[in-house]
Amino acid sequence: MTIFVVGFPKSGNTWLSKMLCHAFNAVLVDDDPSQLEVNDRLDNLQNDIRIVKSHHLPEQLLKNYPTDEYRIFYVYRDFRDVSISALFYFNGPVNQGLLLDKNFCESIMHFSDPLDFQAGRLAIKNYVGQMSDHGIPELSQFSTWSQHIETWLEWGKTHSNQFQTLTYSDLRADTENQLARAIKKLGLEQFIQSLLCKAIEKESFETLKTEFIKKKLHSNASFLRSGIIGDWKNYYTQEIAEALSGSVMLKLNELGFETDNLWVNQLPKEKLSPQNLQEFMLFWKCRLKHLLS
Repeated sequence: MTIFVVGFPKSGNTWLSKMLCHAFNAVLVDDDPSQLEVNDRLDNLQNDIRIVKSHHLPEQLLKNYPTDEYRIFYVYRDFRDVSISALFYFNGPVNQGLLLDKNFCESIMHFSDPLDFQAGRLAIKNYVGQMSDHGIPELSQFSTWSQHIETWLEWGKTHSNQFQTLTYSDLRADTENQLARAIKKLGLEQFIQSLLCKAIEKESFETLKTEFIKKKLHSNASFLRSGIIGDWKNYYTQEIAEALSGSVMLKLNELGFETDNLWVNQLPKEKLSPQNLQEFMLFWKCRLKHLLS
C-alpha cells in the first residue's frame, strides 16, 4: 500500500511523513524522479507500505496509481505562517542557487540600519504579495496556497474513505490524538498505539531540530526554522496583510483560521518587533552580499 502525505510546501509535510514512516515502519519516498531507485527497492519491504511525500495536485499525483491501493493524509497550514516560513527557507543558505525576486532584492540592498522598518516591511510585502497571487516564487510548478487546498478538499469529498485532512496547528497542539484519529479513519488502526507514541517522540519537531544541529546538518535545521504557530504575527503589519489576495483572505475564513477580516486592522501599522526585524534584515543583507560576491 502507498500512503501519500500531501500539502502545500512548508505546511508540515516532511514532519508528518517522518512520523508516519516510524509508525508504519515504512520507507519515505519523495515524489520526484531522483527517487526512482528507492521506488525500485520498495518491493522488498516486509510490511508492503511506503510513505510518499508530495506537493502535487490530484491529477498530477494519482494518474499512475490504482485507486484501491493508496491512502492520503492531507495537511494544511495558515497561509501567513507558510509565507514567513517560505520566505526564510526558499531563499536561505540551504537554497543558494534559487533566483530572488527583483523588488525584494532592491528592498534589502537599500537597507542600512538594523531598525530600518520601511525596508523590512517592503521586502516582506513584495514576497508575500507575490506568493499570495502566484504561489511560492521559487516553486512555480505548484499552484497557489488557496488553489492547492481547494482542489484537494474538493477531491476528498468524493474519496472520503481514502482521504483525511490534518491541520498543522492541530498536529502541533495534540500530535498523538490527531494522528490516531486520522489513522483510524483511514482504516489503518492495526498499527499499535505504542509504536505511534514512539514515532511521535522520535520525530517531534524539537527533537529533529536538535539532532540536526548536533550532527551539524545546518541545511536540515534551517528547514525546521521555528515551527511556531502564529510566527507571522512577528512580521506582518497592516500593509503586508493588505497585499494578500482576496482568495487567500476568503480561504483563511473558510478554514477557520479567522472568522472575518478584522484581524488586519488589529496589526501594527508600521512597527515590527525590533528583534525579529533585525534577524530578518541582517540575515538577508549577509545572504545577498554572499550571492553578489
